[in-house]
Amino acid sequence: MAKKFDKKLALALSNGEGDAAALAWLDGTGSIQDVDPGMAMNAIQAAVAQQKVALLQGLEKAPKVLRKAARLGLHQLKSQGVNVQAAPSRSFGLKGAEIDPDPTALLGPADQDGYSEFLLGWTDAEGTCILMGRFGGTEGMRDLSHGHASRGELRRMLREMQEEAPYMTRLPFGSAMQFVLPAVERVRELTGGVPHDWEHFAGHVPADKLQGAEGPAVPEGDVDSDALQGSSALVNHPWFSLWPVETDLVQRMVGELAKAIEEPDSDDPSENEVKDMTQILSEMAAEGLDNPAIRSEWARRAALAAAACEVRGEDYAAGMAKNLHKALAGDVPAGQIPLVERNLQMTLGYMAQQGRQD
Repeated sequence: MAKKFDKKLALALSNGEGDAAALAWLDGTGSIQDVDPGMAMNAIQAAVAQQKVALLQGLEKAPKVLRKAARLGLHQLKSQGVNVQAAPSRSFGLKGAEIDPDPTALLGPADQDGYSEFLLGWTDAEGTCILMGRFGGTEGMRDLSHGHASRGELRRMLREMQEEAPYMTRLPFGSAMQFVLPAVERVRELTGGVPHDWEHFAGHVPADKLQGAEGPAVPEGDVDSDALQGSSALVNHPWFSLWPVETDLVQRMVGELAKAIEEPDSDDPSENEVKDMTQILSEMAAEGLDNPAIRSEWARRAALAAAACEVRGEDYAAGMAKNLHKALAGDVPAGQIPLVERNLQMTLGYMAQQGRQD
């Protein structure tokens, strides 16, 4: 079996991405007969990874190669300690099928104001409840809405959202809750309660799945100072760009740069003035994280970027995010984190662009 499936494709399917027919079978809304034979092997491996015993048992009348793959998968699950009971009698029909409780969590990178777009889905005996909106920022949550849909409709929504925003990432539900729940608590602090849409959705989720989702821990080990110097290379990466700096610092920076380029006899800054501008930027960037709230927000975004990039297989970005998280949670000065200066440059450029548009 190991030579007949693609590990990357199987992993993508187990994460809810890839071939639509294979995902439909994994979701319980499609048939293995509709899946391309080669892709079916990847789907079976994904079912093993998701421990979907009933799906694998349902392949007893499938073509021989798929039947053998399913049996081997069930044997692997047994050896891992998974309870593999006898398949239920077919006389119960579709009404006897088990409900697939696998939750869904799709998160996007934070925008300039700190808000990340998200979609959460939970399936229980009442169906699939979906919660959408944005979390983060000063208000905790914005633009919430909830509704109920079939699993097929949820799958379509996920596909459409990822097509429109490719950097949105499907995280394990517990990992996603580590970032969403603090936003819920922020709303509670500000208003004394939680949004109705969240309350409705949370009512479908077992308490232990919510209460057990503590905030992301700071990675262990020392900060890699040498690797940290490469952080500026990620300034255009969607999970690292336009992170906040001190508001008054930006205003002071604009004023200082305006002074630096003033020259009565020339429209172009001199070589010395360019050097002065660079020096001003570097010196002032060292103050970019002086506000504890801003430093805390950077740490939050670094943890979120680490979780997302790890799932996406972006090893360099994930490693850099973890290193940043350690640096930000510690006492590493902003002047030793080049990404601070590059984000300050990005903020100034963004402001200039907005000014031209206005």
